[in-house]
Amino acid sequence: MMEMDEIEFEELSEALKKNTAEFTTLKLIEELAELQEKLIKYHLKSKAHKPKIEEILDEVGDVELRLALFIDHLEFVDAEEYIEDRIEKKLGKLYGYLKEGKYKGGL
Repeated sequence: MMEMDEIEFEELSEALKKNTAEFTTLKLIEELAELQEKLIKYHLKSKAHKPKIEEILDEVGDVELRLALFIDHLEFVDAEEYIEDRIEKKLGKLYGYLKEGKYKGGL
C-alpha cells in the first residue's frame, strides 16, 4: 500500500472536508451498489464469469472508506460509540436466536 506523507494527508483531509453531506451519502450509496453488484454476480454467474474475490475485497475497502467519511460528516457527537453499541446489541440478538433455535439455516 502506498503510504501518504503528512503533506499529502493534510491536502486530502482538507479536500474531503469540502464535500457536502449529500455528496458523501451519495458516494457511499454508489459504493454499496458496486459491492452489491459484485456479490450478486459472485453467487449467480458461472465460474468463468464470477468476479474475483479481490474485486469483492476492493469494493469492501471502498465501502469501508466511504462509511468512515459518512460517519465523520454526521452531526452526532458519539456516532462511533453508538454504532459499537448497536453492533453489541445485534450480536446479543443473534445469540438469543441461536439459543432459541431460530434461523437454523444461518443467523
